[in-house]
Amino acid sequence: MTVTLSPQFGTISQRVGDSAISGGPGIIDRCIGLTGKGTIVTYTPAKGFVGEDRVRYTVVFVSTNGSSTTRDFNIRIVVHTQATPEANGWTKAR
Repeated sequence: MTVTLSPQFGTISQRVGDSAISGGPGIIDRCIGLTGKGTIVTYTPAKGFVGEDRVRYTVVFVSTNGSSTTRDFNIRIVVHTQATPEANGWTKAR
């Protein structure tokens, strides 16, 4: 996986790891809750950023017979508010 368009207002980090499968379009119910290995992508907005950002990835898929195909993924990210304890209604311990 290669980032071909970096975000303007934040950073992207990638790591290979295990992640629980959650529901969504195309997910088979019996897979929900199972763990799969893959690339975990995390977007972190710049401090104080609220708005829209974009990222583009190119992914090469290789089949078991050695053939491959390339796909581009455009990701639109919308940051509505900065996540802070106060924004979530939490108060600081005294």
